Amino acid sequence: MNTWDAQTADRYLAHLLEGFQKISDERLVARSFSDVYPNLRVCLVRHHFVFFLFREERPVQIIALIHERRDVVAVLVDRI
Repeated sequence: MNTWDAQTADRYLAHLLEGFQKISDERLVARSFSDVYPNLRVCLVRHHFVFFLFREERPVQIIALIHERRDVVAVLVDRI
């Protein structure tokens, strides 16, 4: 497992936060994750999949941030 120094961790966090803002502003390409959950969207921010609910006239709700190497479906089962 790699460890990061504080500066690297802060920089990565800043990239994630920038991605979250782009999701909120609808400036990041996202796709629907499932026909069963049409409001559930997913996009990749750096090395993390960001799963979020998009609903008209309501704030975006991020429900999961999952590293690309993880078993995405297994993690989401408990959150949907």
